[in-house]
Amino acid sequence: MFTRRGKPVVVCNKCHKIVNIKPRYRTDGGIEYNYFTCKKCGETYVISATDEALRRNIERYKHLRQKGQITEKEQQELTGLLQANLERSRELKEKYQFKRQA
Repeated sequence: MFTRRGKPVVVCNKCHKIVNIKPRYRTDGGIEYNYFTCKKCGETYVISATDEALRRNIERYKHLRQKGQITEKEQQELTGLLQANLERSRELKEKYQFKRQA
């Protein structure tokens, strides 16, 4: 990923054109997808997939990060939450494949 005019862009794996990242959101059942689409060929790239439990963990992570002084124990919790959240998002992306709507 690189930037053009200060905005993040990527090169599409399918058509090799530059794609301006304009994140979109869609909920399917309890899974919320954050994704963008190549305007040239329609290829879809899922940024993240979250369920209710993961969204709560993300909020917990944000809350701890916004806190002024954090203890060593809280720092360890932050590190653990970040790793767990990333792993859970990967699992959800694999388990609940994103399906484009017509």
